[in-house]
Amino acid sequence: PLHEGSEDGPWGSNVPVALEAWMADVRLTRRGYGSDAILALCRHLRNAEDRTHFYACPSKRQADALRVLDHLGFRPMDLMPSDMPVYYADPQPMLAQWPLTSF
Repeated sequence: PLHEGSEDGPWGSNVPVALEAWMADVRLTRRGYGSDAILALCRHLRNAEDRTHFYACPSKRQADALRVLDHLGFRPMDLMPSDMPVYYADPQPMLAQWPLTSF
């Protein structure tokens, strides 16, 4: 699912799109599927909707997710946006701007 924050917030017209993605099975991790999917989704949002800022908020305990986001150019945020979805008690908000890193 995708979520959009409010344009009234600190982002102005560059409101980041919140990305949520989960691997269906642990056997599918560490094969590049997650990074390929996130990169393809962000590329589509850039081309189709001119979106340039992307946000994700995995748990700090999800080492695989944090590693993939880091490789794609997402960086930890000091500030937790109040209008972005959070699903974990220990969130690690991360933000990236297009173009993402592809590896």
